[in-house]
Amino acid sequence: MEGQKSGIESIHLDEELIHTHPQIIDKYLPSLEAHLVSVEFAVRKAIAEWGRSATDITHLIFSTYFGCRALSMDLQLVTLLGLHPSVSRIILSTHGCSGSGRALQLAKEIAENIYTYRQPSIKALLDFS
Repeated sequence: MEGQKSGIESIHLDEELIHTHPQIIDKYLPSLEAHLVSVEFAVRKAIAEWGRSATDITHLIFSTYFGCRALSMDLQLVTLLGLHPSVSRIILSTHGCSGSGRALQLAKEIAENIYTYRQPSIKALLDFS
């Protein structure tokens, strides 16, 4: 949820998308491709709201519970979204629900601490599948 403690400013997944692709929330239906569709939709919406180019994103943090079935989803996202080929990709897999929390911590560390002085324009994109 959006909130002050998390630092999350907006969420770009809506009810219409979930109703269009029910396999996103039904654990008994195959959903890898549906997740890719939902990620593309949400990320394009977030980038449009951001108002800059997808090539300005410096880091992609990809968190998934799919494990080995999602080995190349980060590469698919780079291509699908038109991210720069040299974007730094970080993959957290098979972490279950805790993966999203760690991904948020990692994005915060990257944005605020690691590159503050050397590269002040860090833009991290988070994806949870």
